[in-house]
Amino acid sequence: MAENKKTLLLVDDEFVSAAAAKTRLENCGYAVITVSAVESAAEALDTVPGIDLVLMDIGLYEGAEGSSAAGIITKKHELPIIFLVADPQAEISENVENISSGYAVKGSGGPALAACVKAAFRLFEANKRLSAELACCRRSEEELRSRDEKLTLMVDGVHALLTYIDSDLRFVQVNKSYADWYGLAVKDVAGKKISDLLAKEAYERALPNYLKVLNGETVYFENRTFDKDGKESYVNVMLIPHFCGGRVAGFFGSITDITKRRQAEEEIKRQLLEKETLLKEVHHRIRNNITAISGILSFQAQSSGSMEVKNALTDSIARIKSMCVLYDKLLISDEYKELSAKTYIESLVDTITALFSENIKITVDKRVADFNLSSKNLFSLGIIINELFTNVMKYAFTGAESGHIKIFLDKAENHVTLTVKDNGRGLPEGLDVNNSNGFGLRLVEMITQQLKGTYTIKSNGGTESTLKFDI
Repeated sequence: MAENKKTLLLVDDEFVSAAAAKTRLENCGYAVITVSAVESAAEALDTVPGIDLVLMDIGLYEGAEGSSAAGIITKKHELPIIFLVADPQAEISENVENISSGYAVKGSGGPALAACVKAAFRLFEANKRLSAELACCRRSEEELRSRDEKLTLMVDGVHALLTYIDSDLRFVQVNKSYADWYGLAVKDVAGKKISDLLAKEAYERALPNYLKVLNGETVYFENRTFDKDGKESYVNVMLIPHFCGGRVAGFFGSITDITKRRQAEEEIKRQLLEKETLLKEVHHRIRNNITAISGILSFQAQSSGSMEVKNALTDSIARIKSMCVLYDKLLISDEYKELSAKTYIESLVDTITALFSENIKITVDKRVADFNLSSKNLFSLGIIINELFTNVMKYAFTGAESGHIKIFLDKAENHVTLTVKDNGRGLPEGLDVNNSNGFGLRLVEMITQQLKGTYTIKSNGGTESTLKFDI
């Protein structure tokens, strides 16, 4: 009994044929309920649980045509319907075929009728599965459409120009911003080659980068191009390779318009150039003014009949030139916070020596370590060296034809040591350095205190001055 325990509702207003069909079906293992009217069938379907199939005479009593009644039933109940027909060719219409799950010839034997029922059940189950699958497909299609719309909305909402390009350098997909850049619709860009949209010069500049990304590299570069209005623009480009099956199938591109940023950078560069030119002019005038002051003092020194005044002016000239040497080094250096101590001090010593060595041959032994000092410390150190060298030049070699000076500067960790030593007459007898009225030595002492260092001076076959401070 293939379909054991299935319950069938038989609708037939002919008692004899209904009873015969009921007997045949029950012999095949089905439970059969018989009614003679459509109204009774509807009531049975509403009240009797577990009816699995309806067999309906297609030619019921007048006014109750079977196909119409079946149409009413199927709107309320989901179950298979088989029409019982006397003449299939005359009674089966397209409408009947659309409603029923099959038909059987009235008066058919038990096996034939049972086979129709089995086929109806199989067809009905197949249709249910197909409907479920179609509904699932529709839901999936709606979900995909919704995701695609959301993704498109998100991608089109990005201001950056986004694209995917295949290995033939042909556009596969772009976002709205990309299409708008060239004044096209998104659908009109797909299929075009990059060379169809980019200006020739921009394409040729970018081509080496396209070849790199097709070689598997992620590439970043900037390019000059033109928008839909022919306006020159600058873009920042990022290209990311897309690997598929071990090879590069194409690449993703993200392009950002940086025209405003480049214009701002160019404006900043222009302003900096203007300020640099102005600053050079200011430095030039300051340098000329310093030189003019030094020249005026030198003229006054030469014109003065007082040796005391002449010496004082010469000292001032030396101090001015000491400052000028540091100023020149700062001007030509790329770094203004720190400078090379060796470069500055050697230039300073040469300048001071030249100022005082008109009537005596002076040799200077310079042993200066090469390290950097802050401009503030170098300025203080320069003033001290100027005072020490000035004193040596003025007093150490009086009456001599030549002289020798040694200057040592070294740094050990953060300790700096300066030594200036000559082979001259040495210190005058009875000189108390700590209580000296000389401006130069008092200036050295003041600057030493500012450096938080120590200063010593002694006679040892000449004069030896030592300054020590930490940095």
